[in-house]
Amino acid sequence: MAPETVLFSLDLVRGMAAFQIPRRSAPTRPAPARTIFGDADEFCGCPGSPHDANSKVADKPAAAGRRSSATPVLVLTLKIETERKPMSYEKIFEYDLDIISVTDYGANMEAMFAGQYSVPLQGAQFDVTLAGSIKGRMTGTIRGVDYLRVRADGRRELDLRATIETEDGSRIAFSAEGVGTPRDGEPMVDLAVKIDLTTAAAAYAWVNARPAWGAGYANLATGKIHIDAYLH
Repeated sequence: MAPETVLFSLDLVRGMAAFQIPRRSAPTRPAPARTIFGDADEFCGCPGSPHDANSKVADKPAAAGRRSSATPVLVLTLKIETERKPMSYEKIFEYDLDIISVTDYGANMEAMFAGQYSVPLQGAQFDVTLAGSIKGRMTGTIRGVDYLRVRADGRRELDLRATIETEDGSRIAFSAEGVGTPRDGEPMVDLAVKIDLTTAAAAYAWVNARPAWGAGYANLATGKIHIDAYLH
Protein backbone atom coordinates (compact mmCIF):
# COMPACT_ATOMS: atom_id res chain seq x y z
CA MET A 1 0.00 0.00 0.00
CA ALA A 2 1.39 3.43 -0.89
CA PRO A 3 2.33 5.60 2.12
CA GLU A 4 -0.09 8.32 3.19
CA THR A 5 0.83 11.84 2.06
CA VAL A 6 0.21 15.36 3.32
CA LEU A 7 -0.23 18.12 0.69
CA PHE A 8 1.05 21.66 1.17
CA SER A 9 0.67 24.38 -1.50
CA LEU A 10 1.85 27.97 -1.73
CA ASP A 11 1.79 30.69 -4.40
CA LEU A 12 5.10 31.49 -6.05
CA VAL A 13 5.07 34.39 -8.54
CA ARG A 14 1.55 33.64 -9.73
CA GLY A 15 2.39 29.97 -9.84
CA MET A 16 1.90 26.97 -7.62
CA ALA A 17 4.48 24.96 -5.77
CA ALA A 18 3.08 21.64 -4.51
CA PHE A 19 5.04 19.57 -2.05
CA GLN A 20 4.02 15.99 -1.33
CA ILE A 21 5.70 14.89 1.85
CA PRO A 22 5.00 11.25 2.74
CA ARG A 23 4.75 10.38 6.41
CA ARG A 24 7.54 8.17 7.61
CA SER A 25 6.78 4.56 8.29
CA ALA A 26 6.73 3.36 11.87
CA PRO A 27 10.23 2.39 13.04
CA THR A 28 11.10 -1.27 13.08
CA ARG A 29 11.55 -3.04 16.39
CA PRO A 30 15.18 -2.69 17.49
CA ALA A 31 17.30 -5.79 17.73
CA PRO A 32 17.43 -7.45 21.15
CA ALA A 33 20.27 -6.56 23.47
CA ARG A 34 23.36 -8.65 23.06
CA THR A 35 25.66 -10.13 25.69
CA ILE A 36 29.11 -11.54 25.30
CA PHE A 37 27.34 -14.87 24.66
CA GLY A 38 25.02 -13.59 21.93
CA ASP A 39 21.43 -12.39 21.93
CA ALA A 40 19.92 -12.03 25.38
CA ASP A 41 16.94 -14.23 24.52
CA GLU A 42 18.94 -16.71 22.49
CA PHE A 43 19.67 -19.07 25.40
CA CYS A 44 16.82 -18.32 27.74
CA GLY A 45 14.27 -20.65 26.13
CA CYS A 46 11.56 -18.23 27.24
CA PRO A 47 8.29 -17.91 25.32
CA GLY A 48 8.83 -16.12 22.05
CA SER A 49 12.50 -17.08 21.94
CA PRO A 50 13.84 -18.85 18.84
CA HIS A 51 14.80 -21.72 21.17
CA ASP A 52 11.33 -22.03 22.60
CA ALA A 53 9.87 -25.20 21.08
CA ASN A 54 6.41 -23.67 21.07
CA SER A 55 7.52 -20.38 19.54
CA LYS A 56 6.06 -19.32 16.19
CA VAL A 57 8.86 -16.79 15.54
CA ALA A 58 10.83 -18.01 12.55
CA ASP A 59 13.25 -15.13 11.97
CA LYS A 60 15.06 -12.56 14.03
CA PRO A 61 13.82 -8.95 13.77
CA ALA A 62 15.57 -6.59 11.32
CA ALA A 63 18.64 -4.80 12.57
CA ALA A 64 18.02 -1.44 14.21
CA GLY A 65 18.17 1.50 11.87
CA ARG A 66 17.85 -0.61 8.71
CA ARG A 67 15.26 0.88 6.32
CA SER A 68 12.57 -1.33 4.92
CA SER A 69 12.01 -1.51 1.19
CA ALA A 70 8.82 0.51 1.66
CA THR A 71 10.58 3.66 3.00
CA PRO A 72 8.75 6.66 1.44
CA VAL A 73 10.60 9.15 -0.77
CA LEU A 74 10.13 12.94 -0.83
CA VAL A 75 8.33 14.00 -4.01
CA LEU A 76 8.65 17.64 -5.12
CA THR A 77 6.50 19.12 -7.83
CA LEU A 78 7.26 22.75 -8.68
CA LYS A 79 5.59 24.92 -11.26
CA ILE A 80 6.43 28.62 -11.63
CA GLU A 81 4.86 31.00 -14.08
CA THR A 82 6.48 34.40 -14.50
CA GLU A 83 5.59 37.43 -16.49
CA ARG A 84 8.46 39.68 -17.57
CA LYS A 85 7.76 43.31 -18.20
CA PRO A 86 9.91 45.07 -20.81
CA MET A 87 12.19 47.73 -19.37
CA SER A 88 11.26 51.26 -20.40
CA TYR A 89 13.82 54.00 -20.98
CA GLU A 90 13.39 57.77 -21.12
CA LYS A 91 15.97 59.85 -22.91
CA ILE A 92 16.66 62.83 -20.65
CA PHE A 93 19.47 64.58 -22.50
CA GLU A 94 22.38 64.28 -24.87
CA TYR A 95 25.72 66.06 -24.81
CA ASP A 96 28.51 66.77 -27.26
CA LEU A 97 32.04 67.41 -26.04
CA ASP A 98 35.27 68.61 -27.62
CA ILE A 99 38.71 67.61 -26.37
CA ILE A 100 40.30 70.90 -25.25
CA SER A 101 43.61 69.66 -23.89
CA VAL A 102 45.38 66.55 -22.59
CA THR A 103 47.74 66.24 -19.64
CA ASP A 104 49.84 63.08 -19.88
CA TYR A 105 52.16 61.35 -17.43
CA GLY A 106 55.00 60.06 -19.62
CA ALA A 107 52.93 58.57 -22.46
CA ASN A 108 51.57 60.25 -25.60
CA MET A 109 47.83 59.56 -25.86
CA GLU A 110 47.50 60.15 -29.59
CA ALA A 111 50.49 57.95 -30.44
CA MET A 112 49.26 55.21 -28.11
CA PHE A 113 45.74 55.24 -29.53
CA ALA A 114 47.16 55.22 -33.06
CA GLY A 115 48.97 51.97 -32.22
CA GLN A 116 52.47 53.41 -32.57
CA TYR A 117 53.48 51.76 -29.29
CA SER A 118 51.98 49.48 -26.69
CA VAL A 119 50.53 50.44 -23.34
CA PRO A 120 53.22 50.09 -20.65
CA LEU A 121 52.79 47.34 -18.07
CA GLN A 122 51.80 49.81 -15.36
CA GLY A 123 49.17 51.37 -17.62
CA ALA A 124 48.85 55.03 -18.57
CA GLN A 125 47.00 58.01 -17.11
CA PHE A 126 45.64 61.01 -19.02
CA ASP A 127 43.71 64.04 -17.77
CA VAL A 128 41.48 65.06 -20.67
CA THR A 129 39.83 68.49 -20.44
CA LEU A 130 36.43 68.54 -22.19
CA ALA A 131 33.82 71.18 -22.92
CA GLY A 132 30.59 71.28 -24.87
CA SER A 133 26.81 71.58 -24.80
CA ILE A 134 23.95 69.60 -23.31
CA LYS A 135 20.29 69.59 -24.36
CA GLY A 136 17.11 67.78 -23.40
CA ARG A 137 15.30 68.06 -20.08
CA MET A 138 18.15 70.40 -19.19
CA THR A 139 19.88 72.72 -21.63
CA GLY A 140 23.16 74.49 -21.15
CA THR A 141 26.91 73.93 -21.14
CA ILE A 142 29.12 71.27 -19.63
CA ARG A 143 32.81 71.46 -18.81
CA GLY A 144 35.11 69.10 -16.91
CA VAL A 145 38.00 66.66 -16.87
CA ASP A 146 38.02 62.97 -17.75
CA TYR A 147 40.65 61.19 -15.65
CA LEU A 148 41.20 58.53 -18.26
CA ARG A 149 43.17 55.42 -17.36
CA VAL A 150 44.37 52.94 -19.98
CA ARG A 151 45.23 49.52 -18.54
CA ALA A 152 47.97 47.26 -19.85
CA ASP A 153 45.34 44.98 -21.41
CA GLY A 154 43.98 47.93 -23.43
CA ARG A 155 40.83 48.56 -21.36
CA ARG A 156 40.00 52.28 -21.19
CA GLU A 157 38.40 53.33 -17.93
CA LEU A 158 36.51 56.62 -17.90
CA ASP A 159 36.12 58.89 -14.88
CA LEU A 160 34.60 62.23 -15.88
CA ARG A 161 33.98 65.01 -13.34
CA ALA A 162 32.21 68.05 -14.73
CA THR A 163 29.83 70.95 -14.06
CA ILE A 164 26.62 71.59 -15.96
CA GLU A 165 25.44 75.21 -16.13
CA THR A 166 21.85 75.43 -17.34
CA GLU A 167 20.38 78.29 -19.34
CA ASP A 168 18.37 79.42 -16.31
CA GLY A 169 21.50 79.79 -14.21
CA SER A 170 21.43 76.51 -12.19
CA ARG A 171 24.49 74.35 -11.60
CA ILE A 172 24.48 70.56 -11.53
CA ALA A 173 27.41 68.38 -10.46
CA PHE A 174 28.09 65.73 -13.09
CA SER A 175 30.10 62.52 -12.76
CA ALA A 176 30.34 59.64 -15.22
CA GLU A 177 32.20 56.36 -14.88
CA GLY A 178 32.44 53.71 -17.56
CA VAL A 179 34.51 52.05 -20.24
CA GLY A 180 35.62 52.74 -23.78
CA THR A 181 35.92 49.98 -26.38
CA PRO A 182 37.95 50.75 -29.53
CA ARG A 183 36.57 49.65 -32.88
CA ASP A 184 38.91 47.57 -35.03
CA GLY A 185 40.39 49.52 -37.92
CA GLU A 186 38.60 52.76 -37.03
CA PRO A 187 39.54 55.86 -34.99
CA MET A 188 36.32 55.34 -33.01
CA VAL A 189 35.73 54.28 -29.42
CA ASP A 190 32.32 53.07 -28.20
CA LEU A 191 31.45 54.49 -24.78
CA ALA A 192 29.20 53.17 -21.99
CA VAL A 193 28.84 55.19 -18.79
CA LYS A 194 26.88 55.43 -15.55
CA ILE A 195 25.99 59.06 -14.85
CA ASP A 196 25.30 60.59 -11.42
CA LEU A 197 23.86 64.10 -11.13
CA THR A 198 23.57 66.16 -7.93
CA THR A 199 22.06 69.59 -7.27
CA ALA A 200 20.11 71.56 -4.68
CA ALA A 201 18.33 73.59 -7.36
CA ALA A 202 14.60 72.95 -6.89
CA ALA A 203 13.85 72.98 -10.61
CA TYR A 204 16.21 70.04 -11.16
CA ALA A 205 15.62 68.07 -7.96
CA TRP A 206 14.52 65.08 -10.08
CA VAL A 207 18.16 64.42 -11.12
CA ASN A 208 19.02 63.34 -7.55
CA ALA A 209 16.60 60.39 -7.54
CA ARG A 210 18.56 57.80 -9.49
CA PRO A 211 21.51 57.47 -11.88
CA ALA A 212 21.29 57.75 -15.64
CA TRP A 213 22.94 55.48 -18.19
CA GLY A 214 24.75 56.80 -21.23
CA ALA A 215 25.93 55.32 -24.52
CA GLY A 216 27.79 56.95 -27.36
CA TYR A 217 31.14 57.25 -29.06
CA ALA A 218 34.38 59.22 -29.26
CA ASN A 219 35.91 60.12 -32.61
CA LEU A 220 39.66 60.27 -32.08
CA ALA A 221 40.23 61.74 -35.53
CA THR A 222 38.08 64.81 -34.82
CA GLY A 223 38.41 64.93 -31.03
CA LYS A 224 34.63 64.91 -30.54
CA ILE A 225 32.46 62.91 -28.16
CA HIS A 226 28.70 62.27 -28.23
CA ILE A 227 26.60 60.63 -25.49
CA ASP A 228 22.85 59.95 -25.18
CA ALA A 229 21.66 59.63 -21.56
CA TYR A 230 18.61 57.66 -20.35
CA LEU A 231 16.64 56.97 -17.19
CA HIS A 232 14.77 53.70 -16.63
